[in-house]
Amino acid sequence: MNVVRSSSSQEYKTRIRTFFVLYFLQGLPHGLQSGFLPLFFRAHGMSLANVSLYKLLLIPWVLKAVWAPIVDLYGHKKLWLTWSLIALIFISVTASNVSPSDYTSLTGILFIFNLITSVQDIAVDAFLIDVLTPTQLATGNTAQVVGYKAGSLFAGGVFAWFIDLLSLRVIFITLAILYTLGLLVNITYLPYTDSAKVHQISPNAQQRTSTNNLVTGTVQPNATNQSQSLSHGDGRWFFLKMFETDGTLWMLAFMLLYKTGENGVTNLLPLFLLDEGVHAHDVGFWTGMVGQGMSILGSAVGGFIFTSSMTTSLQIQLTSRTVSVLFIWLSVLLWSSSFPFVNANWPPEVHTTHRAWHHIVAA
Repeated sequence: MNVVRSSSSQEYKTRIRTFFVLYFLQGLPHGLQSGFLPLFFRAHGMSLANVSLYKLLLIPWVLKAVWAPIVDLYGHKKLWLTWSLIALIFISVTASNVSPSDYTSLTGILFIFNLITSVQDIAVDAFLIDVLTPTQLATGNTAQVVGYKAGSLFAGGVFAWFIDLLSLRVIFITLAILYTLGLLVNITYLPYTDSAKVHQISPNAQQRTSTNNLVTGTVQPNATNQSQSLSHGDGRWFFLKMFETDGTLWMLAFMLLYKTGENGVTNLLPLFLLDEGVHAHDVGFWTGMVGQGMSILGSAVGGFIFTSSMTTSLQIQLTSRTVSVLFIWLSVLLWSSSFPFVNANWPPEVHTTHRAWHHIVAA
């Protein structure tokens, strides 16, 4: 595959901004399903068990390694991106016409939503590695993380903050508009790469391996005879190469424990606050706007630290995460309705803003 790499400073900056937009769009479904919809369903009387079952709709993200080789080896990355964005526009418009009480249709739509977004995620990641040089990947990774969390902040924070005013129809129409803008950005600013040849590995395979080593801090060993006996175009080759990399197993175990704890805390805390009498828009503000805002700040700082020392960055971030989880645990343990933000009285200007939005949405 002949890759069109950034050749000038201006072109490089344009591509970084473009990838930021694409990762922003990828963060929208996550914010919607982790921040807004649980609050929306719970506020409308859905049981905690049924709210939790909606997490099964994220299965396409777990299984995306199955179709990752297909996206990586067949066709243009830009073509995958273009059609995935068109599909997301269509799904968003369809969802805007579904009744909030039609849980069956909504479930099917969200599942397809996750499936398409997981394919988009693979294509964007591969495209980023193809068009950026190794020295530019650190900045690209920062754009990836911050863009994704900004999208999650918008869908899970802003939407949740105005949960009393926004209907599902307005939300999905908004998503359709954003995906349309993303489609225009993708068509305008990202280059085409030559079609990948079946049963041939991309010339950038070594760069991708180096990128994985940069992220995990591991060194790629020599391939075993088993992986060498397979064609590079064979999907099994990717899995064998992954597990032959030193540190893969402990990294998988570490990420499983880390993500289980992180998602458990971030998903259950808003529902806990809602059940304890905190207004839904207050929960959306604190856990969505403030929480995701601090997460974006942490990602930006972490990306800056990462450019100097990966080990130092990891130690700082893990320590910060441990302290924050302990604080949340103590807050839940010592919970009292006298806490200042429980049923807090917002300043008059905030109520004025909510009323103004109410009139706009009603119109």
